[in-house]
Amino acid sequence: MKKWFLLVLLVGSSLAFPTFFHQWTKGFRVSKLASDLPNRPAWDIAPPSEEKKREIETLFQQPFCYLSHGAQTFVFTSKDGQYILKIFRQNRWIHPWRKAFRENVLCRKKHLSPERKIERLFFACKVAYDRASDLTGLVYVHLNGSIGELPTIKVRDPLGRSHSIDLNRYRFVVQYRARPQLEEVRAASGNPERLKLLTRSFLQLLEERTRRGIANSDTKVHTNFGFLGDRAIEWDFGNYWLNEELADSAKRQEEIERFALKLGTTR
Repeated sequence: MKKWFLLVLLVGSSLAFPTFFHQWTKGFRVSKLASDLPNRPAWDIAPPSEEKKREIETLFQQPFCYLSHGAQTFVFTSKDGQYILKIFRQNRWIHPWRKAFRENVLCRKKHLSPERKIERLFFACKVAYDRASDLTGLVYVHLNGSIGELPTIKVRDPLGRSHSIDLNRYRFVVQYRARPQLEEVRAASGNPERLKLLTRSFLQLLEERTRRGIANSDTKVHTNFGFLGDRAIEWDFGNYWLNEELADSAKRQEEIERFALKLGTTR
């Protein structure tokens, strides 16, 4: 009996270990950053100005430390705390049988193919950089692989291990690090004037973004917006798209209200 108990315990521990290890590492592996996507002219960006180029060169002279991850990126923060580096993750392959079981037996919603997801995501990134870098806090975007343009930097993973990352090989974006919208609003809850200032900045951001013809299909407010000082930014732009209907003021108003009402504000 004792032997059977020890055997079951050993097998159970071996099966549980990958889960615990995944929690420790937050699922991070350098191999997940690799991408075999071919370069596409549609993902090219205009060369940065000399001033911006100097800023990019300077910010990459420091190491970056793991901060968090999302469905599409691993996120790192610079040592000086001023920048966020989001490196796009390799999409996980799902076995066709498992996919069919999810869709037909569990009746889960069908998802876009990995290729289509990347196309939409990179299009959104290019729109954000080309048309709204000031509204999203974007500093630099690298959507096509390159050779010799960028340095190799040091990043620390969730376990504190250091890795050398040749930025030329990866697809990523860099943004200014903002304070989360929810934290900023909560901190200003006892200061009506400060709260009005933040609300005004948030609404001005929405007005300017819609004026430029950019819509966002993701209407989460508390997790998708932040503040650089008194200035609101929309740091999650992965669902940006160009909407010609926003040329109409009534349509712009509708888009603004979709977000403003979730903040509990009215114009």
